[in-house]
Amino acid sequence: MTGFYITRGEGWEGLASTVPAEYAGEPGGRPGVYGEGGDRSAGGAVSEAVMERRRSAGIWWPIAGVLAVGAGAQIMAAEGVGEAEALRRMFDLLEAPWQRKPTDEELDRAAAGIRAVADRAIDSLRRAYDEREQEFAFRHRAVQILERLATPKARTFLLDIALGKTQGDIASQREWASRAYVETLKDKAEARALLPSGDPGVLGNALRALKGQRIDARILKRLVELMAMKFDEPMAQMGLRWNVADVLASDPGEAFRKEKIEAILRALDEVERMPHAGQIYWPGSLTYAEACHHRYMQCLGRIAGTDPSLWEYAKKAAPLARDLLVLAMAGRDDPRVREEIHRILRDKGAGIRRAWVADALRTIGKPEDLPILRTLADSDPLERERGGCVPVPGEKNTYFPVREAARSAIREIEKRDVR
Repeated sequence: MTGFYITRGEGWEGLASTVPAEYAGEPGGRPGVYGEGGDRSAGGAVSEAVMERRRSAGIWWPIAGVLAVGAGAQIMAAEGVGEAEALRRMFDLLEAPWQRKPTDEELDRAAAGIRAVADRAIDSLRRAYDEREQEFAFRHRAVQILERLATPKARTFLLDIALGKTQGDIASQREWASRAYVETLKDKAEARALLPSGDPGVLGNALRALKGQRIDARILKRLVELMAMKFDEPMAQMGLRWNVADVLASDPGEAFRKEKIEAILRALDEVERMPHAGQIYWPGSLTYAEACHHRYMQCLGRIAGTDPSLWEYAKKAAPLARDLLVLAMAGRDDPRVREEIHRILRDKGAGIRRAWVADALRTIGKPEDLPILRTLADSDPLERERGGCVPVPGEKNTYFPVREAARSAIREIEKRDVR
């Protein structure tokens, strides 16, 4: 049987008068399918208010074997009433009360049912999504359907939501849509389309997708801007900069090495001015500042290439940055930093950085490192509370990070020496 759908034009009123009661949306008609109870008649049917919202949004609707779209219509041939039923079921699911959480299986079936006419369905979905008074639950579920469709048009819609180009623009919806957009990408390099955003949640999803991707000059420029971006929420700013540093460090290419190093060093220079810099970064035992130092140290050591060398920056850096650059080089077993490693181990002012040196010596340590490591393992004074643990009544919930790291390094060096 040939079906039809209706597009905007003349004639809705005349056509509607011929519609059987079970589809007309009047009281006593088809059981309600839209959002809150206020949109339903006393008997549970779709109210005229809902129908008007559907008509004004231009949403497909099954009417006596016809797919109806919007207020007034011109009838155009479609591929059968099966499409109408699939679309009706999708909208039923999207418009269910917010208290009902659709299952993954229901969402999968809804998306599969409209896949053959996905682009036309997305047009209708977008009109409904952009209704000024549309329910949050509808928009949230629409994103889930779009992710499952994963067509170019679905990706464009998700990108528009993520970049705040749709109605109902709120931060959680932008972040949700950006995550869905990334999930639809076969080439994660396309996540760069999200980088114009100023939303930390959207940017976080984009940057995590871009780790390991090759960076060009245009992307580098934006990454440098993001590394300097400031937010009122300290955790958002810290998370963004960590993600940028990871993208810079994981680029497999050696181009822009100087720019990558200097962007991370500028962020490193601002760490001590962070709000709460000296507070413990739960659930670990590091402070916020130390957690940033450790992340940036690791990223500096992972940047591809050798020119310019980290040693050139270390020679002219302030003491803290010098230590972290030395540690980054130690992770790559650079022979130029052997004396610097021992200097840090002897410097009680270096604090937790001595534990990081000892950690590095688990891999690169040599027998000549054992005497100083044994001294640290026996008597280093640095004591910290253990992070992420529930204290046991009557027991001391602290540990000595440098001592533990030194003991671990000693065991590894002695194993290698025996072999």
